[in-house]
Amino acid sequence: MSYLKGKKMKRKSNLNEYQLRTNEMFLEQILEFTNDGGFYIIPNLNESYEIRNKKFFGTKKGIEKLKEITSTSFYSKFEVKQSNGSCVIVL
Repeated sequence: MSYLKGKKMKRKSNLNEYQLRTNEMFLEQILEFTNDGGFYIIPNLNESYEIRNKKFFGTKKGIEKLKEITSTSFYSKFEVKQSNGSCVIVL
């Protein structure tokens, strides 16, 4: 796993370097295998992310949750979804 070796990572998280890199590898796989317009859902956080242009688009709270488990160099793959004023009700 050469991806797990290398220079020190900048982080805002309490996770160690190995944990951050492992999370990033997992999220990279989500981006690789999910088509544009697809969704990645984290049920226990009640968050969903739309995948567009190899980036995660989500709510401000949802993006902050992803930033907690990745290094600052990975933040470029996150975007806060702009609200168009519509509302979705899930029953």
